[in-house]
Amino acid sequence: MEQAVGIAAMVKSDRLQMQAIADALSSQTGVDVTLGGAEAEAAILGALTTPGTRAPLAILDLGAGSTDASIINGDRPIVATHLAGAGDMVTLLIDSELGLEQRQLAEDIKKYPLAKVESLFHIRHEDGSVQFFPQPLPPAVFARVVVVKEDALAPLPGELALEKVRTVRRAAKQRVFVANALRALAQVSPTGNIRDIPFVVLVGGSSLDFEIPQLITDALANYALVAGRGNVRGCEGPRNAVATGLVLSWSAGGRHEPERHEPAGRIGAGGRGGGAARMATTAARSGRGRHSLCYQRYRSSGFAAGGQSASGRDGFTAGGGYRGGRRRPGGPCPPSARRPAAVRAGTLSGSAVGRHTPAGLQRGAVGKRAAV
Repeated sequence: MEQAVGIAAMVKSDRLQMQAIADALSSQTGVDVTLGGAEAEAAILGALTTPGTRAPLAILDLGAGSTDASIINGDRPIVATHLAGAGDMVTLLIDSELGLEQRQLAEDIKKYPLAKVESLFHIRHEDGSVQFFPQPLPPAVFARVVVVKEDALAPLPGELALEKVRTVRRAAKQRVFVANALRALAQVSPTGNIRDIPFVVLVGGSSLDFEIPQLITDALANYALVAGRGNVRGCEGPRNAVATGLVLSWSAGGRHEPERHEPAGRIGAGGRGGGAARMATTAARSGRGRHSLCYQRYRSSGFAAGGQSASGRDGFTAGGGYRGGRRRPGGPCPPSARRPAAVRAGTLSGSAVGRHTPAGLQRGAVGKRAAV
């Protein structure tokens, strides 16, 4: 086993460069393209659609390339920061420290738990539990440490011990995700102290990991801070927060340009904090229709825990309803001839967007980080 050092850098994009990309997309697709703000700022708007959440709160967007944090207060100013280093760096560290030279196997070790095949009919998981099988296991995995995937057991090469692989995996996640989470929250906290943050919502693909959320929650417990995994729009889990926030921002009245927090000269995890990477998002300007996401309408910038927006107008609420009626649990929005078709799961469709919008924008493709 080797010692690994990973370096990640956050590239700060320029608005003029992003505008050039938006103009090129618009000319090729015939659809209006506008800059939608920074990723962490959009993610917090998407996280606020989690049932039971309302401002003030902070979010941690745990992705593949960066760990982003943002905080929103009662008067709704958003402060955000972006730190380099996330899931891809964890994979790199695992691959280097175990000497695998197999990137996909390192990715599997990061994503799935381990087990030891003790006989052809049973395995012992890393938590000590034993699983039996009615049919004999393949001889190639006998007496080997394996990665327990959904549909297969992937044996590890060499004589790697289960405890050693587990230690390397957890250490890599702590050095990247936990360290970046604490640094990011300290930067967006109004006082610079993590204890002054009300609570934290975890979003992003890495929030689906089987142990990263628990590692972060345990670390934040030392600061008496409660953290939990988001459920965007009450149906998407922690994914799709950025795409949801971009559409919400547009439907609320156009481009979202909140306050930014870009600490200069602050280097960590091999990168510069505060990289304000912008996303381009497509949106139909067909009468600037007020689109909705699994809900009827979004006109207000306020969220509330009851069943009404903070400003008293129609809007998303923490309970999953809207002031003009009730959302049917587990079903589509109530029909309304006066309101446009719903925007569901990050896909724009229906008469609300008309012929000015492509046939389908796939889930999560509404906005993406632009790399320079």
